[in-house]
Amino acid sequence: MRFMTHLARAAIVAAWAATTPCPASAHELRPGLTQTAVTYRGEHRWAWRSEDGETGTLRLGFTALPSGDYLVAGSLLLDDAELGASGSARWRGDRLIVDLMVSGGVRAQAPDEAKQRLFAKGEVPKQIDSAGFASFRAELSTALDGVSQQYQTNVLTGGKVQGPIYRNGVLKLLSQ
Repeated sequence: MRFMTHLARAAIVAAWAATTPCPASAHELRPGLTQTAVTYRGEHRWAWRSEDGETGTLRLGFTALPSGDYLVAGSLLLDDAELGASGSARWRGDRLIVDLMVSGGVRAQAPDEAKQRLFAKGEVPKQIDSAGFASFRAELSTALDGVSQQYQTNVLTGGKVQGPIYRNGVLKLLSQ
């Protein structure tokens, strides 16, 4: 029960901090930073590109915990969807490891080429709905650029399943 009280307190502080603008810099996420309270460390944005050419913007807010770990929440904005992202991060040597669960979907969208291939020739709907999730790991340098790994699955209109898919990507910190 005590653990849940700490989680609830951390969630309230994170929610309050999210409404309070805080400029962020890589300096605020430096390894070895110690503290005694839950503290909002700001928001960062990255340009993301997968090995198969999909692009997007990853936006994450970081709330530092006294343990040295971070609670992380934000979104992954793709061409046709904005997906929610939440998870944790921690420094391991000179690498910031960020583990996220990313989920969301689209409604009434024209299917892209990959989704069209899931349907028989001549049976591709003009619009589809889809919902899915991904586990997403980023490994970032102290400059906060790095690489990502992703495992995802989507379910589409008509019960068609896209995935599971595994792919790598790169992340480039955008100017703050």
